[in-house]
Amino acid sequence: MRIGHWSAVGLLVLAPWASGDARIDALIEDLRYDDVRLNASDAMRALANAEAPPLDALHTALDSEDFQQRQLACHVLWNLYEPYEDGHRLPRTRTWRRVSQGELTVRMIEVTIEGLRDDELPRNADGRGMWYANGARGMHRLTRHAQTARVHLEVALESDDRQQRLLAALALARGGVSESAERVLPILLPHLRDNDIEKDAHWCAHAIYQLGEAARPTLERTARDTDDAQQKELVTLILMHLDGPASTRAEARRRERLNTITGMFRDPILVDPGSWNMWWLPGVSE
Repeated sequence: MRIGHWSAVGLLVLAPWASGDARIDALIEDLRYDDVRLNASDAMRALANAEAPPLDALHTALDSEDFQQRQLACHVLWNLYEPYEDGHRLPRTRTWRRVSQGELTVRMIEVTIEGLRDDELPRNADGRGMWYANGARGMHRLTRHAQTARVHLEVALESDDRQQRLLAALALARGGVSESAERVLPILLPHLRDNDIEKDAHWCAHAIYQLGEAARPTLERTARDTDDAQQKELVTLILMHLDGPASTRAEARRRERLNTITGMFRDPILVDPGSWNMWWLPGVSE
């Protein structure tokens, strides 16, 4: 199950496997949750780096009864479909890996949304894991396709899992799906309140701003009714940005004073935290 060094399976990465090859079946099987150290991570590398990736076999694995196998197969498929996203680094000489391979399917979206839950990736209760942060990675991937995944993400807004609800809401808001504003704002706005979760206010405030004017009515009601000073400041700041950029130095300074959540940036509404690691995410479920 766990990540580690390159093993002998890496010797297979340039093989142009044919459909039905026993080596494919073995690597797909290694994606399952088991007690064999490193086999899943090595199998992912081999499957992703194959000259002719076994797309059919990977898509079939999305319907596996094994949760880890579904999630890791989906991860490989995303890396093949969007080879340059998520900071993926490609050797210059392998031109065949510079183009998208495969297609985005409904089942990929469903499995990615499944992975937004607070689950055993990147690690389980025993501390074992593969350090594939499927929740955070899935949110970023779905953000890029939020309109396409809208119906499925809106279902996840009603999940019994708090982390899944939040990440689905972030994907829709960061993706600018204004049609979902009234459904995501009740999930995102509470995170603007002063709480014990670091960074969630910045992520949610920036995401809400991406919803544009569709968020204004709810924001105005919240600014009027909230009893939380931090939430009121951030909502006011978002509304000011919806009105347009600061036109005077005095107004710019006023906006700076409304930022009480970070000293790293003058204005967290405009600074996208998306390039940062979501290390704070486990705090959402605590």
